[in-house]
Amino acid sequence: MRNLFSAAVAAALLTGCPLEQAKIATSSEGDAAMAKQVASAVQARMPAAPSARAPGAAQGGVVQALGVGPTGAAAASPLATAVRPPNSDANADGRSDMFWLGGSSGTFHVAHWRMNGATILQMVGATVLPEGNYSIFNGDFDGDRRVDQIWFNPDAGNRRLLLARQDANGILAPTFVAGVGGAWLPSAVEDLNGDGKSDIVWVDKTRGQMAYWLMNGTAIAGSAVFGVDTANYDFLGRGDFNGDGRGDLLWLGHRTNGPLYMWRGRADGQFDQVLVGNLSIAFQFYGTTDLNGDGRSDIVFTSYTGRSFAYWLMSGDGVLQGGTIPIDRDRFEIAGVGDYDGDGKGDVMWTTKAQREDALLYLWRGRGDGSFDSTLVAQYDHSIWVPFQRQ
Repeated sequence: MRNLFSAAVAAALLTGCPLEQAKIATSSEGDAAMAKQVASAVQARMPAAPSARAPGAAQGGVVQALGVGPTGAAAASPLATAVRPPNSDANADGRSDMFWLGGSSGTFHVAHWRMNGATILQMVGATVLPEGNYSIFNGDFDGDRRVDQIWFNPDAGNRRLLLARQDANGILAPTFVAGVGGAWLPSAVEDLNGDGKSDIVWVDKTRGQMAYWLMNGTAIAGSAVFGVDTANYDFLGRGDFNGDGRGDLLWLGHRTNGPLYMWRGRADGQFDQVLVGNLSIAFQFYGTTDLNGDGRSDIVFTSYTGRSFAYWLMSGDGVLQGGTIPIDRDRFEIAGVGDYDGDGKGDVMWTTKAQREDALLYLWRGRGDGSFDSTLVAQYDHSIWVPFQRQ
């Protein structure tokens, strides 16, 4: 993990935080370098309006499977269970951890920091990736509450899926899962049936289909495939927006200010399709985390043109509350979302857009009310390492 973290951060490098213009409360006037700042959101709602199309066959109602999925196995009986652990928890301590992708001289590595809020408890890695072009997703596919990764090589003739699980030292050890044909690509991982294990969402844009694999470690417990209007809709993201323990999926229309639809996971392995609203073209989806600690996933956006960070606090298929916070998008970008301090409320990691080797990582700790405490985490070598969080 050479050059990933510099323990001595020069005060001269503390040139700001992601906040651009918002209410700032300084907790200690005498400690300017590590001043705690409060980012307060402006309350906002996004408009919801009907649209002419939907990603499934109908405007609403149940999206039913066309048949079995790529494995030829019937979908397993779903079971909604307990509260979900935080995203990307490497050591099952109830806190999200910070993952990294690095490369030099043609060799690529993955590594992680075990976090306690803005404190780095341990630096673990690095694991060398196999030779080739791999898409990487974090998840917990065996239900041990420690993060695993799937590595997928999409290249023709080498389309294979590997599951990488941690050994006793936190190094990821890959195991072959399956070969994947056609134009299928992994788009997300999400616990779709509430069994405490991450599942894999696949999309084949060529054939206009979405499929899922219900996972149990390296075993594919079941699957199903669905028709999707991929000519007019893109898969956007996933989460548990109604807090029932089963994952839900988001689809975004191609047109300007496109309609955002949710497929709510059902106990029978199907989905209820509902319109959430119209998403402004000025905002880009980043990911999901439970910002207010109510057990439901919320949505995080950024806007380059609007120079702002935004969120939707979700309640089922509705937006309970929205907010925007001005940010310096020229200098900062989101590095990850999760619950890094384990308090049940989602946090946001930010990194400087480094034009040199040295970059800074900041943590916005969620207060649960749409505001955040901002704290410097560390300096790292951006020439080798970049933050990684793909769900």
